[in-house]
Formats: sequence, structure tokens, C-alpha cells
Amino acid sequence: MLHWMDSAGRHAIGSGKLKPKTWYHVAGTFDGKALMFYKNGKLTGAKDTFIGAHPIPTNFFQRMIDDVVIFDGALTAEEM
Repeated sequence: MLHWMDSAGRHAIGSGKLKPKTWYHVAGTFDGKALMFYKNGKLTGAKDTFIGAHPIPTNFFQRMIDDVVIFDGALTAEEM
């Protein structure tokens, strides 16, 4: 469902399948150590990581995204 990789090759993956033409609430939160992925409010994956830019811009997300929100702190599972 969701895959994130940093420039050091570390991965974080959220499991689960997405159906075409179906809207989902997909979210990620970072608490300073681990990146957690949520789909429709349920945790689908977590991985210790850090946030940074990938130096090779060849893997573009080819879908529609609506209503992006960025917070200045990590949200809890209950807040998702």
C-alpha cells in the first residue's frame, strides 16, 4: 500500500491493498525515531527511520492526493 525509502536504502512499508477508484484516508506520522503508516485509522506498518529527501527523483507517485495536512508534532494512534 505505502512504501517509503530513505537515501540510505532503509524502508518503511504499510501493508494492505488499495482498490482502484476508492478513497482512503492514508496517513504517516514520525515521532523522532519511527515512521508509522495508517490506512483508515488503523496502523499498517512502522519502522525506525529518519525523514530526508531521496536524492534520485525517479519514483513518482502517480495517483491523486486530496487534503494534505502537516502538523508540527507526531500524532498518536488515537488522533489518527
